[in-house]
Amino acid sequence: MAHIDITGFQGIKTLSLALDEATTLIGENAWGRRSFLNALEKVMGPQGADARFEDSDFYQQSRQLNIALTFVERHGGHWRRLRYRPLRSVMWGRADGHMRLRLCWRAIKGQGSELTFVDASGQLLLSGKAAVRLARHLLTLHPLLRLGFPDTEHLEQSPWLKTLLENPEQFQEQALTQGLGAVKALLARYFTDPMPAKRPRDRLAMARQPINWEAIRTLEQVINQSASRQTRLALLGLFGVLMTRTEAQPVARLSRPLLLLDMPEARLHPVMLATFWSLVVQLPLNRLLITQSAELLGAQDLLAIRRLVRRQGELSCYQLKHPLREDDYRRIGFHLRVNRPASLFARGWLLVEGETEIWLMSELAHLSGVHLAAEGIRVIDFAQCGLKPLVHLARDMGIAVQVLCDGDEAGNRYASQVRGLLGGAAEASLTQLPAKDIEHFFYQEGYQALFHQLARWRGVEQPSAIIHAAISRQSKPELALRIAEEAGRRGKEGVPVLLRRLFSQLRQAALASAPKD
Repeated sequence: MAHIDITGFQGIKTLSLALDEATTLIGENAWGRRSFLNALEKVMGPQGADARFEDSDFYQQSRQLNIALTFVERHGGHWRRLRYRPLRSVMWGRADGHMRLRLCWRAIKGQGSELTFVDASGQLLLSGKAAVRLARHLLTLHPLLRLGFPDTEHLEQSPWLKTLLENPEQFQEQALTQGLGAVKALLARYFTDPMPAKRPRDRLAMARQPINWEAIRTLEQVINQSASRQTRLALLGLFGVLMTRTEAQPVARLSRPLLLLDMPEARLHPVMLATFWSLVVQLPLNRLLITQSAELLGAQDLLAIRRLVRRQGELSCYQLKHPLREDDYRRIGFHLRVNRPASLFARGWLLVEGETEIWLMSELAHLSGVHLAAEGIRVIDFAQCGLKPLVHLARDMGIAVQVLCDGDEAGNRYASQVRGLLGGAAEASLTQLPAKDIEHFFYQEGYQALFHQLARWRGVEQPSAIIHAAISRQSKPELALRIAEEAGRRGKEGVPVLLRRLFSQLRQAALASAPKD
């Protein structure tokens, strides 16, 4: 599946989501995850072709809902395969040479629903019983398979799974062995054992996907390598929903399902999560991952990450669209995704030149009444990474950006670069210090006595020499902590007005990019 459009379903007013072979969705708690999962299970589950919609499925006061799935062949010519022959009459192509199918559900409250196939422009190709028959065939070839710890509904449908998760100490060892054997048999449809040799990752793949959790393992090897009962219980729990689904309706042998992984990090230690993921990546299936794990996010391709933000029911979907150089991917991979893996979950970034500003900003913001972590704001030093890739990434992902730079020659270049990148929005997103660097700025803002003390200065007033002496005796990061400590004693008035204004702008920008009910 390559695209899903949802309008007026449960908590989703509108959503248009493009999918890759392995797509990752991130968002804050209220982005509409439950409604999205319900929509997928409604139309791609065992009864998808015969889906019926209740009044509770309609968004607020809406009287109509629409769900459309677009399928695109992965490689040109797949449409000629025998299993796709019944669907050829509703296929259509584009300039890229790949054939497509678009399957639509439309429901009007109190008047029932209709399933149709349409073309690229939305013109009807097939409806009625013939469309339902072809939809059953299509969804048999491309069903939805879900992995993840079950919710209350799935637990009520499966007593053995409820016992496993709620009273694991009462789950019998024989039942655990039998369950894992059933999981192994199920995955044998997609596993190749032994695994074929995999091509080594190239430089670009490493840069875009910096954390490598792939491993040549089979389920049996994982179980044998870890005799821990807790490990085996966790694996069976993760595969439990899939087991329940396939018990009710087996998956066709030639099918290529969409594998939905719903927050697999729940209840898993990071080591166990890495083990589980090493199994998942071996399945030659399209994957759709929903996660709040920074570590797991680092194991995904940057181009396949979608950030969803809910605003009055409308789901805005953000993804990296600016073409970056290979070197930019490497810098982002190291600087953000390895060293600051939670950055993509933030609402706003404060980009600063170096370590000194990082130590200062959180403390000074707190004194100003702005709590960066609670506001969803991350302070990131950009000098080693470069401004351009970070600004492009933030803007494409819907993350607010504020840049703080010095007033020296390098700072002038940074400011000029920000203006070139942001255009008319630059002035609201840029703060340049009226001093050559952050130390000189604080010296001018009433911290002379502190610098004199740290430099042990007794001679004539020479600001640059005093600052240099203080840095030589303390180091720049230690000096930053001393300034923050002194500011704490002075309270809010110890924070320069320029920085208080910066924090206020940053908070407003972060609020603007936050979800809104």
